[in-house]
Amino acid sequence: MLPEYAEVDQVLVNPHAWKQRKPEPGDVALLEHPRQPEFYIIKRISHVDAEGRYFVLGDNPTLSTDSREFGAVDSRLLLGKVTGKLA
Repeated sequence: MLPEYAEVDQVLVNPHAWKQRKPEPGDVALLEHPRQPEFYIIKRISHVDAEGRYFVLGDNPTLSTDSREFGAVDSRLLLGKVTGKLA
């Protein structure tokens, strides 16, 4: 599958989206890379594990660095819900 967001895209992010409800599978998140602080990535939430950590996947599994490489991420790394992109 082709990625929905390209590296050059400008995206709209709602940093307050998950104050009313927790992130759910299918939500697209802007998050801080767990191994590279201050490097931000966009991933789709796949599922939540028993400890409440989030498993995130890229839309292009063959080229994506995601939870298959770095494991589930803590909610503190989720910076906001991606709600769209600018044309």
